[in-house]
Amino acid sequence: MAEPALSEAEPAAATAADSAPTAPAPRRARPSRLRRLARWTERCLAILGVLFGVYHAGFEVTEVVSPSMKPTFSGSGPGEADNDWLLVERISHRFTRPPRWSILQFQTEDGLRVAKRVAGYPGEELTVVARQLRVDGTLLPDAPPVQYLAAGKLRPRRGEQTTYTVEGPGLFVLGDNSLDSWDSRFVGEIKPERWRGRAVAVLWPPSRWSWLW
Repeated sequence: MAEPALSEAEPAAATAADSAPTAPAPRRARPSRLRRLARWTERCLAILGVLFGVYHAGFEVTEVVSPSMKPTFSGSGPGEADNDWLLVERISHRFTRPPRWSILQFQTEDGLRVAKRVAGYPGEELTVVARQLRVDGTLLPDAPPVQYLAAGKLRPRRGEQTTYTVEGPGLFVLGDNSLDSWDSRFVGEIKPERWRGRAVAVLWPPSRWSWLW
């Protein structure tokens, strides 16, 4: 039986089909400019929300309104233009006591927020000799260059230096402007329930920006 003859057109058709260009895949439509702006705004708001939550939970900004910490801080009354503004972190003191010479913000019995320098821990003996604070009879090498007035609990008695023992669980705090500071020399130790946080930076004015940590 004779085999059917192949048409010459069939191979040509197959070759043409093989060489035909493949249709490109449909391009994904790019989001419109308005949609991209909306996504960018959404992300920025999310980041701002996280930052606000962190700040609200662990930080606060407070104004220095008195000269009791000069020259470290500047303050001359509520709302004055030359007052310093401090960044205060409110987390670390819940887990560990503030380091010596760090600046502790606390609340007075009258509800005022005050910042002073941590000078003594419970059980330590403090005295002022030649305007220098001594802890357990020793002049600490890392003490700030501050001259302290021997007043209040540190005032000499009968011509002799007074040694004051810090009572726990509070901290003994002092102002850098010793002549104009109402501190632990007069009000005693600051108890933990009155601690608010630790000053970590001077934020304003820009000319006085400094890191305190």
